[in-house]
Parts: sequence; structure tokens; C-alpha cells
Amino acid sequence: MAAPAGEAVGSPDGGDTALDTALDGVQQVITKVGPERTCVGCGEKAHPAELVRIVLGPVSSPSKEGSKEASHEIAIDSGTGTFGRGAHVHGRPGCVVAAAQRGLARSFKSALTLDGERLTAPLLAAAIARTAERRLEGLLSSARRARRIALGADSVVAASRAGEAHLVLVATDAASAAELTEVRRAVADGRAVAWGTKDHLAAVAGGGERAMGLGVVAITDDRIARAAREAVQMADSMSALAAGSLAASPAQGTGPTTGSGRASGSRARSPHGNRAESTTSLTGDAARVGERRGEATDVEGGTPPPARGPSPSDDGSQAVE
Repeated sequence: MAAPAGEAVGSPDGGDTALDTALDGVQQVITKVGPERTCVGCGEKAHPAELVRIVLGPVSSPSKEGSKEASHEIAIDSGTGTFGRGAHVHGRPGCVVAAAQRGLARSFKSALTLDGERLTAPLLAAAIARTAERRLEGLLSSARRARRIALGADSVVAASRAGEAHLVLVATDAASAAELTEVRRAVADGRAVAWGTKDHLAAVAGGGERAMGLGVVAITDDRIARAAREAVQMADSMSALAAGSLAASPAQGTGPTTGSGRASGSRARSPHGNRAESTTSLTGDAARVGERRGEATDVEGGTPPPARGPSPSDDGSQAVE
């Protein structure tokens, strides 16, 4: 069932107190503060909020005869400050490839596994994509609780005309929503992404069955919108790398595109577990968004130029906490 016409959850009734409460769990993602860390992929320094933290876990397999060390399991820090030794990597294909091939093993001084398998770039990218998807879902839930979200076409149009739609999310199976003039304008301004299906978008952002079939929403808080966009960009680029549809040289820090379905294993998956077949730009011909299922797109129609940086130090001492 579609969301009631004109329903808006972007009114100021929640007040600043409600917004601050909703942002408590994601403030670290939004505010770029704290000491700089070194990316184990490209060697560049950045604020922790701009990097993905990888945590070293317990020994996953004993050392074999003739082997100098045992393998250790690693995990992705979801932003909750997981305890343990950590290393950081940009959520960019080139950095993830370099980190999986040598950067993480060099920094942790150990052979590594992820989900019980030998660490590879697609496996690492898939895990990062899943973390980015969960981050985005948390941000949408925070926007809903803080009443900084507009649900449905009428509410999104009203928020857009008021200049309050900082980020517009269009369901990938909502062709009619993608044709809205305000959505097209948001695409042209770089304020729109396609993400998830209507049912998944409704479940995350709508917060109830009454919003099922929700084709478009808008985030009306700038801080949440910026963090959500970053999460979508990371999820998209990591899903493409995990699925093998994006080739990245280990020496290149290829920038992310926008939008994603979830990733699992070494193949990209949609929020409902259906395999995503392609990624297409959400451009002026936005109605084509409805031809795909469960995958979002790059609203700017291209990938930023590769960013190059120095190689990580041989001993990785600066990259591990």
C-alpha cells in the first residue's frame, strides 16, 4: 500500500532535542573529528570518519608446519568502536584491493581470513558493502525518528520546493517517482540516488506497513543527508568490486559511485537478496531506474578520477592502532 498522499515526517515538531537524540548513534560518522589515520591501501592520511576500520580478531587457524605464523580472522568495525587492534582503509576499490593483497597482512603482521575464508579483495569489499548498507539503514531510521524525512511523492515535492530536500532516495522499481520534475532537478543537482526496492525503502524509512510501496523519500537534515550519501557511495563501489563488475588497479584509489544493493560473499546482492545485474546512471532519463531491481546508481554519471598516494610503510606501524 502506498504512503498516504502528502504525508510528511519532516515537520519541526521533533525539535532540536529529538534530532540530537536520533543522531547520537551516527554522530561519529557525520562529524569528521579525531586524529588522522593512515589508509593501508594508498598510504594517505585521513580522519577516521573517512575511512573503514578493520579489526584484528582471534587466531582462525593454527600455524602449519613450515609456516611462520597462524592466520587471524578480521572483521569490519560497524562504527561502534569495536575493541581490538585496528587498521584503516578508504572505501575505494583501489585501496581495498591493495589492502587485501598486502596492506592489511603487512600492518597486522599476519595471514588473514574473513568469514572463515582466505582474505581477498572481493570478500573484503562485500563485507564493507554490508556495513555501509547497515549504516545507511541506521541513518534513515534516525531521520525518521527525528522527523527529518519526507515520505511519498507529494511530501518530497513539497520539501524540494521549500529547499529542504538535501538528499532524495528513489526506489529502483519506482519509475514514476523517478520522472517527477523535482526528482529530475535533484538528479541534476547531485542530490538524488536510487536505492533499494519500494518495499525495502518503506520498511527502513517509513517505519510501518502503512508506508509499504514507498517509491521516494527525502532527507531534510543536511548532516544526515551527507552521511547517507557517503554510505550509499561506499556501498555501491564496494558491491561492484565484490561482484567483479569493477576492475581496480591496486595502485589506484578509484573513487566511489553512488548507490548500492547489499553484497554477500563475492557477489553483489540487492536488499532482498536478489542478485543485482547491472548499475546504470540515474540521469535525465530517470524512468530507466525502474528497469532494475535492488540496486542503486551514480547520480553524477561517472566515477571521480583515481586518487594516488604513497605506498604504505613496509612495517605498517603507522597504520595499526
